Amino acid sequence: MLALLLIYSCQTKKPVNYYVSSQAGDDTYSGTSPAHAFRTLEAVNRIVLKPGDSILLAGGEAFKGTLVIDSADCGTAEGMIVITSSGGAGAVIDAGDSAAIKIKDTRYIHVSGLTLKGSGRKDGNVTSGLIISRSANIKADHIEVSGFQKAGVHVKGCDRITLTNIRAFENGACGILASDEETTTDIYIADCVAENNPGDPTNLTNHSGNGILLGHVRRGMVEYCMATNNGWDMPWTGNGPVGIWAYYSDSVIIQHCISHHNKTNKVAADGGGFDFDGGMTNSVMQYNLSYNNEGAGYGLFQYWSAPTWANNIIRYNISLNDGSKNSHAGIHVWSAEGNKDDMYNGYIYNNIVLNENGHGVRYETDIRDMYFYNNIFIAGGTQLDGPYKKSRYENNVYWSAGKKHFSVGEYSEFNKWVSATGQEMKDGKIVGKFADPGVIMPSAGDLMPADPRRLKELEAFRLLDGSVCLSAGRYIENNGNQDFWGNPLPTGMNSPDTGAHQKSK
Repeated sequence: MLALLLIYSCQTKKPVNYYVSSQAGDDTYSGTSPAHAFRTLEAVNRIVLKPGDSILLAGGEAFKGTLVIDSADCGTAEGMIVITSSGGAGAVIDAGDSAAIKIKDTRYIHVSGLTLKGSGRKDGNVTSGLIISRSANIKADHIEVSGFQKAGVHVKGCDRITLTNIRAFENGACGILASDEETTTDIYIADCVAENNPGDPTNLTNHSGNGILLGHVRRGMVEYCMATNNGWDMPWTGNGPVGIWAYYSDSVIIQHCISHHNKTNKVAADGGGFDFDGGMTNSVMQYNLSYNNEGAGYGLFQYWSAPTWANNIIRYNISLNDGSKNSHAGIHVWSAEGNKDDMYNGYIYNNIVLNENGHGVRYETDIRDMYFYNNIFIAGGTQLDGPYKKSRYENNVYWSAGKKHFSVGEYSEFNKWVSATGQEMKDGKIVGKFADPGVIMPSAGDLMPADPRRLKELEAFRLLDGSVCLSAGRYIENNGNQDFWGNPLPTGMNSPDTGAHQKSK
């Protein structure tokens, strides 16, 4: 359908730079030089933009209204239409109660170096900041967007979208959202920050206050992004927001991201770090750090009426003291009761969970064919909580934070649990351990990395010399080839270390 919509008469011509100055411009001018700049966005909206054209908003100046780029305006791969600031400082689009930029039914547009402001999620704004709909080959980078009731950036039914170096804050529903009934394909989100997006005050029937969210996406990647302090003012009292997550999507990768101190309504669910929710297939979460979220560090969820959740991988991630309000666990497995048979084949391996006040893994539903290999679970509560018997556990290391005792269901001794359940047994041998894993534990005053690009500098959670985790893992094919810190994994059939750190050679 998208291809049929994107039929344009993009004639080749010499590119034109259009200048706009709210202080020195005049809409009766041609706009083709700084001395003859337009004054308003309305004048720009009347232009038909062709390949290679640029809109240059005067740096440090503010422009009221909405910039609209539609099917009459189109670029090419060799001549993208560029919308940016001129001069050293960034220009501001003050959208008030409306959207700042709308890009619709077009292609090859590049938006960069702008600040987009709405009047506030509770002060009159009713929409999103940057809206990209039914378009292809759109890039947005180095943008700050705040004060919009819905999303800072909202992508709907698009193809080949790149969002980089975007800071989305103080919006309502979401910082960065790619979700619509029409599928978005091939979206890349990197080096973005979604912080303090508290919730949509008008949404009384569903979650809001998310950081970064993908839904109805085919082939998407979110990497080197951070989500923090979102969701704290969501008015809905049911399901809640998450820092970085995806639902109803296929072939999504979330990696090298940080999600921390995310929240939810005081009586609502969720508020977690990361989540693969209902309808996720063939997707991967890897090399992420989650900590101090009100909900679980990593949610594996299947909501009622969602399509099949299957063949997803969660590997080489870290969870520290997540679930302070909900879930009380590093990893949380849940399905709506009527949908649990449509959730299967989750592969959760080489993660480390340290939860001093809660559980390593918590189940609310006994989901079939969930495979937990090579993980480290250090818990102040039980290492595994809830109905886990349809899952498979092998080569994991369990330890207790503080009390130093094993606790899973009615079992307080590891060997008795193994004997009774057959978990942590392979070929007649016990392959798991209840033992101090020998990792560098974070101290109370330790600061977690604030920059996802510097996750490899994290000292905590690495294995110590002599650790029981060295070469104690189960060999897994197609394992991503590196650990949390970028160290190569053993090749051939050699056993990896247990946990997120590969120390042994």
